[in-house]
Amino acid sequence: LQLTTDLPEDEINQRVMDAAEMMGVTDQLDKHPGNLSGGQQQRIATGRAIVREPSVFLFDEPLSNLDAKLRLHMRTELQQLQDTLGTTTVYVTHDQEEAMTMSDRIAVVDGGELQQIGTPEEIYNEPRNLFVGDFVGNPPMNQFEVRLSGTSLVADGFSYDLSERVLEHIKQYADGVDEFVLGIRPENITLTDSDEPNAVQAFLDVREPVGSDNYLHFDIEGEECWVRVPGDVKPDTNQELSLAFDEERLHLFRQSDGINILAQEEPPLEATAGQNT
Repeated sequence: LQLTTDLPEDEINQRVMDAAEMMGVTDQLDKHPGNLSGGQQQRIATGRAIVREPSVFLFDEPLSNLDAKLRLHMRTELQQLQDTLGTTTVYVTHDQEEAMTMSDRIAVVDGGELQQIGTPEEIYNEPRNLFVGDFVGNPPMNQFEVRLSGTSLVADGFSYDLSERVLEHIKQYADGVDEFVLGIRPENITLTDSDEPNAVQAFLDVREPVGSDNYLHFDIEGEECWVRVPGDVKPDTNQELSLAFDEERLHLFRQSDGINILAQEEPPLEATAGQNT
């Protein structure tokens, strides 16, 4: 502030103390950077931006050098800070979890090209293309190469009969192609009985407990498939089980260009980008 403004000394001191109190570093102001921990350095850097009272905060991967526990704590602090100040914030990150938990709106960029803009829910549940669907989500979205044969999607390891509603949507947006990538997220697959319609036979080879959930790794004729089930669902491994795909949560990407033809109808990407510039 001394170098970039003509503010009086008492106002500068007041801004510094206000920012230090907000960031919880009032007892660190007399220390050199080398004597601060990673989290304290991050708070000081953020405080330096706050004292200037900017119209927009620009954060470029601010938490990338912190350990996992501290990164989670600082993520919460930054969210609280943004809520307190109400200042527009542009936050760049490669961490999809940071993007999903901290954002009001997300812009997904690949190779310098804008892929999709939307709320975290829209990005996760309605990916515009295969890149967005594959990039967001952990475990990642399951993908199967399929072709449309009559009223069914046929893969190497299964055949899936489609409802009239989905068939009409495909007819409208498939642009005459019949080769697709079928995508479905792990939590949208359930265990079912083998005699149920559209049951997919799969071999369970790994079960990963993660506390509240279990991640089940299946093999479907050489293709991997992740299923997310509650922690109290504990099927034995090394056996064949039946899976049910929730048709309401299916994604169907054209193999030719990766466009999700089952996504809800939205304005063209260029128009959406212009509205949010």
